[in-house]
Amino acid sequence: MMAGVPVESINLIYIDPPFGFDGDSKFFGMPKWSTLDYPANRIDDILPIIPHDIGTRNYLRWLFDRLEQMYRILAEDGSIYVHCDWRVNSLIRLALDEAFGKENLRSEIIWWYLWGGRGREAWNKKHDMILFYTKGRRWIFNCLDVLDDHQLMSDSARDRVKYKGALVHHREGKDGDIPREKTLPSDTWYIATINAMASERENYPTQKPEALLERIIKASSNEGDIVADFFVGSGTTAAVAEKLGRKWIGVDISERACGIARQRIVEAQSQPELELSQK
Repeated sequence: MMAGVPVESINLIYIDPPFGFDGDSKFFGMPKWSTLDYPANRIDDILPIIPHDIGTRNYLRWLFDRLEQMYRILAEDGSIYVHCDWRVNSLIRLALDEAFGKENLRSEIIWWYLWGGRGREAWNKKHDMILFYTKGRRWIFNCLDVLDDHQLMSDSARDRVKYKGALVHHREGKDGDIPREKTLPSDTWYIATINAMASERENYPTQKPEALLERIIKASSNEGDIVADFFVGSGTTAAVAEKLGRKWIGVDISERACGIARQRIVEAQSQPELELSQK
């Protein structure tokens, strides 16, 4: 599908791709990676420095072909955010370094949360990584739209960020409201996961919170820009882009995913006055 998208026509890409495990076939409709024989490509130049198992080789070749297309269609001042976890962070980063250039890695964002089980055998895993790359040396970043609340800071910490110029007096709400003190955004985000009673919950296994995509879309695009998600899943990216006045492209191999995404977009279009929660 990406082959038909014009060069440098997309302003922002967010993807939460399959993570290269045979279990991907359960949710994404992918064949088992270990059963494929995906054609060689430029990623083969770095394959000798990673494990040689067939599944990993096929996965990286498959992903790299798509990342190269994303580089081609991304605007000169565009950005890409790639969602991953501790199992695939190093592999995906190698592929992104090759496709986008390691000099264009801008941040490794940590999204942390509290949900899920806890055990006594090891450090409990409570975060994902989002790798933020740009196409080139200039890019859209609306920092005042994604300021961090610093209410959890100690007095001494607030004094330090004020001294370093990171504290911003930000006016919210109606005219005349007292400005709130916020800090310039960092690469560590606490955003709650979707609880069982949340209205946005679609019972899709990899669904991400709207607040997470809201932060990314506000920071790295402007109204009227085109936002693309080529593993659209439950449709969070497209639904949030619609609510924020962006154009969007959503693609998925799963018919179930496309059906859920379509319904969410229809609901978003029928509620143009709906405001996303501020997190």
